[in-house]
Amino acid sequence: MTIKKIVSSAIKGIMYVPRKIYYNGLRKRLKNTNPTIISSDCFGGLVYHNLGLKFMSPTINLFFSKDDFITFVSNLKGFLDAELKEDLSATEKFPVGTLECDDNKISINFMHYKTFEEAKEKWDERKKRIDYDNIFIIQVIGENLTGEDIEKFSNLPY
Repeated sequence: MTIKKIVSSAIKGIMYVPRKIYYNGLRKRLKNTNPTIISSDCFGGLVYHNLGLKFMSPTINLFFSKDDFITFVSNLKGFLDAELKEDLSATEKFPVGTLECDDNKISINFMHYKTFEEAKEKWDERKKRIDYDNIFIIQVIGENLTGEDIEKFSNLPY
């Protein structure tokens, strides 16, 4: 059997295994049970949720633009030390926050929160849990990600 057939068969098998059973199997094999996942969108939160892990990251239920995310992770500690402020000029139907560090200002879109106060409370609570020695950075690749963006991301110190 070729590799392609094996992978295709495995994917088909996973699709038919009930989700709960599949993730329970992954949880049993998981050795790193407290990673800090810094993600550009909701994907990190889904990983934590599906594996039954405590949220060890402030980047849950939100998203960054690709440029703001790369700027954010390029100076992660600096931005996390900055105070999250509400963007009162935002026109979105969800809260938007900003962080400023070293003449850089980024926006964070809290699309799963009803109020900025709720988003800020969770942001501040979860950023205290970060383990800088056990950190994973996830940039979700979208249509507008360029080769230059991928190179910048690849050169990050993580």
